[in-house]
Amino acid sequence: MLQVHSLRAALSLVCILAFVGIADADSGTFASQVEGLSAVALAELPDGKARSDDPASEHCTMPEKELLTPAGQLVATRNWLVTAEIEHAGYTFVSFVGHAESGTSGSCYLRDGNVAVFQGTKILGVVYANNMATRDIGLVHALEGDRLRIFDGGYPNMPLADLQVIDDDLIIVGNVSDRDSFCGGRVSVPNIRDLEIHDARRVLFSEGWTVDPTLSEGDDRGSGLFPHPLPETDSCMGTGLGFCSFGYVKHGSEHLRVGTVGEGYRVTDFSAWCE
Repeated sequence: MLQVHSLRAALSLVCILAFVGIADADSGTFASQVEGLSAVALAELPDGKARSDDPASEHCTMPEKELLTPAGQLVATRNWLVTAEIEHAGYTFVSFVGHAESGTSGSCYLRDGNVAVFQGTKILGVVYANNMATRDIGLVHALEGDRLRIFDGGYPNMPLADLQVIDDDLIIVGNVSDRDSFCGGRVSVPNIRDLEIHDARRVLFSEGWTVDPTLSEGDDRGSGLFPHPLPETDSCMGTGLGFCSFGYVKHGSEHLRVGTVGEGYRVTDFSAWCE
């Protein structure tokens, strides 16, 4: 069995042709619209040569004993580090990496990552970062609705692409959506990632979001971290990567939290919930 540290490297080898198969009637069709990411049919998963540079990095991946799906367990037995496993639209999607390293404030750096697509324990295909890629795949995450999101392996993990299953058998990798939905589609939030919080809040205010009043009433957390304190500051860490959280509300019952990192207070994630 071929053993490789990087699946990207394996797929570029002539000998990997023994593993890459032409899709049969049940394996689905794979396509990518995203530069730097390839999606191909795969008949058999090569053995990896996963490594972890320090014991602390164990929190960055899923221990084999905690894996819930046969597909995830199979990937782990092939000596890859599993970062996520998701059952969606009749398939199991497993993200895995060849290298995990812990960083400041519990952060994780993931390298040589991929997303494999299974039916049961039968691998059908894989999404991987090709030679045009500037970022590695880190993990896959389930979104509300019919999409999964592929995140990179840096810290913070930032979106690389969205993945959809079309008509039950077309697995397509596309660009990250301009908006994310929450609360069964009741709430739609624009993609404000990578914006500094002062710009992101202007976008949110333009769509009807307001400062969460439970945070603005006498709450001065984070007041020493901004030239002009923001009343929606929920929390800020003055050490490490400088995580901050900000809260907003709409219609009194729709709630939004926005996370930032670093001195520039760059938005890295957001989530919403409804009463």
